Amino acid sequence: MFEQKYKRIEYEDRQIGKRLMSNMVLIIALSVLTFGAFLMATTFSASNAPETTFDSLRGSENGVGVSSLKDTKSTLESPTESEGENDSYSESENNYIAQAVNGAKDEIEYTGMELTSRVEEDLMKDMEKVEITMMESLEDVTKQVSGSKVSKEVIESVQNEAVDRLEEKMIDKIDSIAKEATENGKENIDKVVKDDKEKGKENAPVVGIVDDVDLKEWEAENIIAKVVEGESIELIDNLGQEAKDIAKGVIEDLLDVEMSDSDISNAFNKAKIDDKSKNIDAISDEITDAKAVIEAVEEEELAGTEEELSFKIFDVVKEKLFGSKASKEDEERIVEELEEKEFLKLESAADKVEKLAESNIDMIAEKYEELGKNTKEILDEVQEEEWKSENKIVDAIENKTQEIIKSLDEDFQEVTKDEKGN
Repeated sequence: MFEQKYKRIEYEDRQIGKRLMSNMVLIIALSVLTFGAFLMATTFSASNAPETTFDSLRGSENGVGVSSLKDTKSTLESPTESEGENDSYSESENNYIAQAVNGAKDEIEYTGMELTSRVEEDLMKDMEKVEITMMESLEDVTKQVSGSKVSKEVIESVQNEAVDRLEEKMIDKIDSIAKEATENGKENIDKVVKDDKEKGKENAPVVGIVDDVDLKEWEAENIIAKVVEGESIELIDNLGQEAKDIAKGVIEDLLDVEMSDSDISNAFNKAKIDDKSKNIDAISDEITDAKAVIEAVEEEELAGTEEELSFKIFDVVKEKLFGSKASKEDEERIVEELEEKEFLKLESAADKVEKLAESNIDMIAEKYEELGKNTKEILDEVQEEEWKSENKIVDAIENKTQEIIKSLDEDFQEVTKDEKGN
């Protein structure tokens, strides 16, 4: 079971902004249409109204007057042809829907390209290990077929051709399925608009159509993410066999040599064994280096701290013996005994952390087979443990130094007591 890397945001949250903008634009458009219709009606009535004369006001023999005014009123009050057809959409409304459709399609295409690019980038990283194995097996096969003295250029041309073919095949598969999902999403948008319009304006208002378009856009983007990731996982699962098939084809095309499936599989298995041996050596070297660095950090930190602590011990002894009958030789002896005592505490604390660090690093290597981690992961873990251990050693030495300074008076008394006892 895999966890989807490229999740889409919730549809309901994403629609708020779009719906507000849609309603605002629609209200403005309808307001403009209403005002325009009013101006046209006013102009029409003014141009066709009879000339107002004294006779017309009297309702005289011309027969116009009241009847003409009634006709004008009925013209203004009667619905226009477009207003009477409740199930049809005006030109501005159709344009508005078309803009929503085009915007949704653009978003779907952008999402498809973005997700495809990110998945393909991850796929290329996952392919690195397989490509290394394929290149090493192709080097061995090329030398077997063409002789051990075959030029480096020939080997590299075979290797590069195989890598190019493998990557191109993987990319083409991702691109193909992403394109298909993208086109399906765009077609679904056209279909939902067509179906809504067939219901009529009363049952499918403009805002409702735009909402359906947004919903189909959201669905399409999620489908694209799902199918692209699913294809990537399937490709990774079958990558080993794909690499073998590609390698076999390249050998046949470039070296004009036919190879059986078992021959190419054996070549890959040998390369894996060689890789494993190299990986073990690399991990072993990294562990040795890490332990050496930790030890060097410990020694360097101890040297600097012991030098500072030595000055502190000397000052304490000098202060404690001030005014006493102790000779210069007694003073030096007490300083030496205190240094030996305190340095031993300091080194013991540092050694404890160092041994724990080495043990942790060895455990990382032991987990190599058990957890099935690749070499890079193991090396990264060793380096991280090395860095942590260095900081722990520094902290341990610093903390122990503070403890020693606090107990110097007490330790001085013990040392001088022993001196008197002797």
